[in-house]
Amino acid sequence: MNTTLLSAPVAKPEKSWGNRLRPNLVMGRGFKPGKLIAGILALSMACGLGACSSGESELAENAGAAAGDKPLVIVAPASSPDQIVMAYLYAENLEQHRYPTLVRIMDENPAAGADVAPGASANTSSWFLDTEIDVVVSCTGYLLNQGSPAQARDLAAENTSGSTTQDPIRAVYEAAIGTLPAAFDITDPSPTQGCYEQQAGAAKKSVESPELPENIVAVFRKTAIDRYGRKHLNDVSRLITAADLEELTKDFKAGEDIKKLAVSWHAANVN
Repeated sequence: MNTTLLSAPVAKPEKSWGNRLRPNLVMGRGFKPGKLIAGILALSMACGLGACSSGESELAENAGAAAGDKPLVIVAPASSPDQIVMAYLYAENLEQHRYPTLVRIMDENPAAGADVAPGASANTSSWFLDTEIDVVVSCTGYLLNQGSPAQARDLAAENTSGSTTQDPIRAVYEAAIGTLPAAFDITDPSPTQGCYEQQAGAAKKSVESPELPENIVAVFRKTAIDRYGRKHLNDVSRLITAADLEELTKDFKAGEDIKKLAVSWHAANVN
């Protein structure tokens, strides 16, 4: 198999709910225990019917991502170190919120006759056919060129000529969304761009790759990632900087432990 299975770091325990400060209850002359108990019971019933908000969202999230669930499989191409780094950053943030993950580094261009995992063929678009894959790390321009080469060429020509009235980043992002299978959605585009080595690999094989914005995104299976999981993916996309990604990729290529790099970056940048 030309597939490398690498487990993401084990999640760090979250802070206990018991550490939160509770407001003092001031009991005046008119205090009646019976009314207080009745009020508490009414509030409990309302919460049971979904009427509470406040800390409810965090509790619901943790309940929906309990330990022991099937790991979310996050995929990155072996040819692109910056995408591998992003896969581990996404995995670390999900793990911190109790979503078990598994990072798979897949060979886009296996040798002839090799035993290849389902979906691991010449481009990442085919990975969407693999029902075991939940998240694919990619970039907007690359996705668009894989899904709709003609549209990619047209947008690239407009950007080059200056004839477009749209923001190029937004235009490519929205066009890329339109090429995705119905079962998948996409995170917001990161301000940081990447996938350069994946693009360079395509160029070496004489695969046309128009010059387009390459904002990093995570493409995810809708049935696998809930709204909380999407938020955690978006947090990483939003917070990663070009300088951070360049340094992390350099350290990874130099042989440093990618899991430790992800944990360190997360601790320093994500609340």
